[in-house]
Amino acid sequence: ELAGARLESKESIILDNRQKDRFTAKISKDPPGGGPTPPVPDTAITRSYGDDVLMGTTIWQGRIMINGVVRLPADARLIILPGTRIEFTRRDTNGDGIGENGLMIQGVLVAKGTPTAPIVFRSAEEQRKSGDWDAINILGSDYTGNLLEYCRIEDAYRALHLHFSIVTVNSCDIANNYRGLQFQESLITIIATTIHNNKSGIRARDSEVVMTRSRVFENYSGAVFLHTDLKAMDTVFSHNSYEGLRLREGAALIERNSMTGNRFGMVVNDAEYGRYNRNMIEANQETGLVLKNTENIEIHGNAIQANGINGIAVREARTAITGNHIAANGERGIAISTFEGIITGNAIVGNGVYGIGIDSAGDVAAAENWWGGSDPGQVIYDHADESHLGRVRYLPRLESPPPFQWPLTAAPVATAPRGSIVVPAEAKEATGTDREGPAR
Repeated sequence: ELAGARLESKESIILDNRQKDRFTAKISKDPPGGGPTPPVPDTAITRSYGDDVLMGTTIWQGRIMINGVVRLPADARLIILPGTRIEFTRRDTNGDGIGENGLMIQGVLVAKGTPTAPIVFRSAEEQRKSGDWDAINILGSDYTGNLLEYCRIEDAYRALHLHFSIVTVNSCDIANNYRGLQFQESLITIIATTIHNNKSGIRARDSEVVMTRSRVFENYSGAVFLHTDLKAMDTVFSHNSYEGLRLREGAALIERNSMTGNRFGMVVNDAEYGRYNRNMIEANQETGLVLKNTENIEIHGNAIQANGINGIAVREARTAITGNHIAANGERGIAISTFEGIITGNAIVGNGVYGIGIDSAGDVAAAENWWGGSDPGQVIYDHADESHLGRVRYLPRLESPPPFQWPLTAAPVATAPRGSIVVPAEAKEATGTDREGPAR
């Protein structure tokens, strides 16, 4: 019963299954803040443009009205001052429902607002909606950096659309677009930026990305990266209807992030290298972390708990899963189908059906984990349950919980840690722990 869906059963009998017969997701609906953007006061129009080309250096200030596509050639520069409002009328000549007006930048864009005087890009229509205008297109601008700082970008088809460019996005708010950011073959830095209430938050490929202190929430799809070298740190991926973060065929360093309230917290496909350390992956509707066809992946020091079905699901994965807190997941702490690697030093406790459950013939190395005082044989599903399955090699086992360093300085949703938890002072109230040692 996901996201409020109701199951009606009449004259049916379901029994003797090894997994849960029914599942109800209990997911907080509260996003991590953001809310509606503040209104922008109407002012007189300073300049109007149609299908125009900006030569040399152009400075925008005040209220700019755009009724076409404004182009900035490779040797030109556009500087936008704080408090400027750029509005795009809706023009849809081919009837596809997508507005065509926008910016086409091959030169350099510097849009530098302030916290009290942000720059606003938005629809000029009285009834504003996603897709009223096209995009801020930055194409082939890679000889120097483009900057968008303290900007609000709303109502576009693609708020930022980048190819072969160098761009920094700092302290921006990107909302109510079909797609927040789309880019490829680019160098992108995203800092302290909120990307929310879009159909697709981020879609990117073949790029180098650093993403810090940002929030991707309440989109249909959160952030999707293909063939990308991604470093994501101290970022929230929360309450997206599908995945919070999806990575495919790229190298990644994913540290100190929060992934909560999504359908899937993080999905990693066909990746050959990555470190996913000290993240909170909690209260996602189905699975916290999904690994498919991966190798040389390190999963260490994560709090993976209270996910609706599985904490971690692995298939064709060659992975080291060490030092994690895997607790209170609805069905399995770790669900395994074809795994090579090691599972050790983890606390695997209080999961709904099994701590580890395997569905293949290969054995699994899982020595020196803490099972919360339970008999591992009772919380492991393997050869002892069905003869065609491999064995979970769990001996020797830890007799006491390994100390676990809480990964974040705050807990974004209610938590129920178990074992020996070392909690930063800022997170003590949220986790229910008031000292170093066993959590209550």
